[in-house]
Amino acid sequence: MVLLNSAVDPGDSLRVKESLMNTLDDLLEEYLNLVHQYHAQQQSLTNDLSSGYFSLAQANFSSPNRIRYGQDFYDDRMQASITLNFDSNSMPSQGSENATVSVSVHQPIPRSMDMRDAKLSDAKTEQEMEAPVIDPLRWFGILVPSTLRASQSSFKKAVTERVPSLVNVSSEMKELEVEIRRTRKKIRKLG
Repeated sequence: MVLLNSAVDPGDSLRVKESLMNTLDDLLEEYLNLVHQYHAQQQSLTNDLSSGYFSLAQANFSSPNRIRYGQDFYDDRMQASITLNFDSNSMPSQGSENATVSVSVHQPIPRSMDMRDAKLSDAKTEQEMEAPVIDPLRWFGILVPSTLRASQSSFKKAVTERVPSLVNVSSEMKELEVEIRRTRKKIRKLG
């Protein structure tokens, strides 16, 4: 923080202000790059989701025996094969709501394991947790249409790649906004 008093040379004040202006320009340029990156990631997410829904509609239209695919046509035993956990590892600084966001992709624990099973030995628990998750497409039979497989891959790509990158870019943008506000306040103080 620069304190201005009568003993400070006006030339020093101008150099500090010019330095802060250059810093602000660099921060704004970086922010615009992040906005561009965020927009590109949103467009990719939109493309993946629309491709997934289009493939699902094609699979429903061309299915033999008029079998329908979708969340309304399977029972409640179906479990998500991929889940995302958004963790805030660092504490927010100086009252801001920004925290570092790390995203991890997990395979779900099999439904048969609940809190009563937690008392089992560590070896058995690890074996149960490593049990493979059944591919959800198998619920619709062995010979599912290729469009249904394409739909699944589009949705997986959207969930495992696009959403985490959007969250990370958004977090970086929020942190950069705080830095930009601080730099602008310093410039206003210098007058």
